[in-house]
Amino acid sequence: MRKTELVKAISEQREKMLNELETISNDRMLEPGAAGYWSVKDILHHLTMWEAELVKTLFQAHQGAQPVTELFIEDCDPINLKWFESGKERPLDRVMMDFNGVRLQTIRRLNDFSDADLTNAQKFSWLGGHSLSWLVEGVCIEHEDSHVKDIQNWRTKNNF
Repeated sequence: MRKTELVKAISEQREKMLNELETISNDRMLEPGAAGYWSVKDILHHLTMWEAELVKTLFQAHQGAQPVTELFIEDCDPINLKWFESGKERPLDRVMMDFNGVRLQTIRRLNDFSDADLTNAQKFSWLGGHSLSWLVEGVCIEHEDSHVKDIQNWRTKNNF
């Protein structure tokens, strides 16, 4: 996916998430159960942390280094638990600021790359035959969309 299409797609995905959150009260955002024992706030913190790893990956890739980030670990459960614990006491307003801010950083980092660098599946050997845009789509669109669905299901289950 070319840069303009990618930025448009991740922006549309974020709009989808924000539209889903729009009518959820702050109190409801703190209730466990939106995804397992996670609250909506926990989901947002989780998504922010993974996207922050993407931002680091993009920075390192642009510097010509092979990225060393959590995006490439085999078992994500321990890191998800660590991040869950680290975000438990974080106020909702800070989580929302971080959630919105990390997307701006992602777009800023994407602007460092040409279309060819984003779409060439051979450019970054550490991606195992995938393009950088594939990685961005996975983190910013597919991962986020799976949690939008969690929130939608939770809302349906709880009739609100």
